[in-house]
Amino acid sequence: METIVYLPGYLSPGKNFAILREYIEARSSGDAYRHLELPRQPTPDEQYASWAGSVPEGAHLVAHAEAGIAACRLAIESSAKSLVLFSPLFRLDAGFTARLEALRY
Repeated sequence: METIVYLPGYLSPGKNFAILREYIEARSSGDAYRHLELPRQPTPDEQYASWAGSVPEGAHLVAHAEAGIAACRLAIESSAKSLVLFSPLFRLDAGFTARLEALRY
């Protein structure tokens, strides 16, 4: 089972990664992924300090906006399989759909 870790930025939307999680679950077979959403923190230093022990080795990391700074450090330290960074402007279009499909592989 693959693990996807969601790293919300302080300015992430209220539902955080619910849309992404639903999309992945709808297109995957059974329990292919374990989803782990970490609590939002206000600054990159606080994000890193809070999340450092929570990211399993070899996980897929998905970060939103300003959480990207801490996510880059965590990706290196945890030997992440992938790192996806989302901008604060979030919409469902062909590029977003392609990134979601890429997470499946």
